[in-house]
Amino acid sequence: MTGSSSEFDSKIVSMSEAAAVIESGDRIFAAGLSSTPTEFFIELCKRREELTDVQLFTAILTYPFEFFKPEFRGHITNNSFFFGPLEKKAHGLGNLVPSSYHLSESREAIRNVHKPNVLAITVSPPDSEGYMSMGPCGGVGCFAALEIADKIILSINESLPFVRGERNRIHVNQATHLTRTDAALAAPPAAAPTEIEKEIAAQILPYVQDGDTLQIGIGGIPNALAYGLDSKKDLGIHTEMLTDSIVHLAKQGVVTGRFKNHHPGKIVFSFASGSQELLDFTNENDDLVILPVEEVVSTLEAARNDNFCAINTCIMVDLTGQVASESVGLTQISGTGGQLDLIRGAKLSKGGRAFVALTATRDSKEGLVSNIRLTLPPGTAVTTPRSDAQYIVTEYGVANMRQRSLEERARSLIEIAHPDFHKELLREAQSAGVIRI
Repeated sequence: MTGSSSEFDSKIVSMSEAAAVIESGDRIFAAGLSSTPTEFFIELCKRREELTDVQLFTAILTYPFEFFKPEFRGHITNNSFFFGPLEKKAHGLGNLVPSSYHLSESREAIRNVHKPNVLAITVSPPDSEGYMSMGPCGGVGCFAALEIADKIILSINESLPFVRGERNRIHVNQATHLTRTDAALAAPPAAAPTEIEKEIAAQILPYVQDGDTLQIGIGGIPNALAYGLDSKKDLGIHTEMLTDSIVHLAKQGVVTGRFKNHHPGKIVFSFASGSQELLDFTNENDDLVILPVEEVVSTLEAARNDNFCAINTCIMVDLTGQVASESVGLTQISGTGGQLDLIRGAKLSKGGRAFVALTATRDSKEGLVSNIRLTLPPGTAVTTPRSDAQYIVTEYGVANMRQRSLEERARSLIEIAHPDFHKELLREAQSAGVIRI
């Protein structure tokens, strides 16, 4: 570490000493997933009674922190810009505040709304020049927060991959405090795709051509699709989240990026989560380009890729083609993310295509219900407007929404609904005047 050893040593503190740096009123940006400074947060929670109005800004946390509990309200508040399973469970406890904005607006939101004065994240050990990598999730706001924070608290984890990128690194001299951690980073392996997820993926597979550039969203359906692409050739990747399924395709030689006209030959992403195999894949891999998420999901940036295919999932769709991907009523399930930006990017891309997939039904207290409905429940957020949606996909088929009349949309969506709901949906659509009798 050139000329930085003494400075490095002078900044090393214990985890409790690092947590003691936080003062009432501080605003802490910590991103999520592997960027989360787990042990730092555990120590910070021990100071609950000493602190007031400390605001955390995170997404997709993987540890059940004490600050989820209601007694932390007013002391340490968690603000989440994208829910994972833990946030979904904790939301009803009263100390979790969801945000709603497109990931393409991340830098603007961080600088003008969140305004963190503290950046607290996990980083790799420094290289010979004193640079530490912000790791596989450094693209989710870390660089924007680094630009404005005055307290830079970095937890060095020997296991964090060194993911290269000019804007994914931080020098020792930029840190105010350094700590050491050995917190686990790898996520549990994704569940094997269900038969229904495989059926949905099979509906999309014929639309994916050799040489396409793909954005593959989060969840079982996109994973099932990726694992079904083994027979394709020379695919490119431009996606928010790098997953085990994409790594599988890269190792099989399916992903080459040979025909990408934007970042040719490179896998472009902004965060990664998955197994140890995935983390190892990201370590010092010159085939990867990690960029700030606001750039990766930018409509214009995505559209620079010819034959760009955006493949995402949702919770439900109404008969006019409105797509709900983040809430049911006012119950938050996920986040706004980059779905709409990427769907619009596919629309602008030469040869682009956009898919939103969902299971036709789900189980509820009332029994089996259709995810294709006449209308969305009151309060449900519309993530993708009907005028932007293109292909809606279930296990029963593919419905094209693009520039279709409302009646054509409704009839197409009823066709890909579960057969048990066809008559009911048709009757409701006719009664509402969406379909002419």
